[in-house]
Amino acid sequence: WAYRYKEARKEAKLSLGGYPAMSLALARKTARAEAEKRAAGLDPREVRREQEERNRVARLNTFELMARAWHAQAQKDRQWSASYAEKVLRHLEIHVFSWIGSLAMEAIKPTELVRCLHRIRDRGNLETAQRVREAVQHVFQYAVDVGTLEPARNFVNSRTGGLPPPRTRHYPAITDPDKLGQLLRDIRAYNGNVITRAALQLSPLLFQRP
Repeated sequence: WAYRYKEARKEAKLSLGGYPAMSLALARKTARAEAEKRAAGLDPREVRREQEERNRVARLNTFELMARAWHAQAQKDRQWSASYAEKVLRHLEIHVFSWIGSLAMEAIKPTELVRCLHRIRDRGNLETAQRVREAVQHVFQYAVDVGTLEPARNFVNSRTGGLPPPRTRHYPAITDPDKLGQLLRDIRAYNGNVITRAALQLSPLLFQRP
């Protein structure tokens, strides 16, 4: 079936679909919808082309592709260690990609993400759920920053999923000279994030007696 019309005094044709997949009644209904577009001053072919382009962009703009792009940029900007970068990506691969990785960013519903977080929480891995939520929050913000997601569609924040804060654990101070020396050597050997490294190097100085 085809819808024929004139645009700028030239004959134009828009394919509607093939028989028998599209019945005569459906073809007529579709043709009327295209005629309504023309009545509104729109070219049906241009409308279809724009829709196809939006669909193409949506297929490329999936959560997984966006997350991997954010991860690559964050690893470079934040100078993550290889082990930490692998851990962040692995969390997304295990806990998120299987459920919403193939969805377009703008198509993801809050409930779909919340279910991902609750699956982790219900297995008793609250800290992992917190870390996954933080990573997803960065992915959504990255999508906004690069212009592929409207700011109003970014619903992820520190309250998403209603996760309770992880339980605080207090560790005893190291008083053994040998163990303290090993700690200082480990701090000097740390090659991860530059801010974390500076904080680790500074922390022993804060507790020295005057």
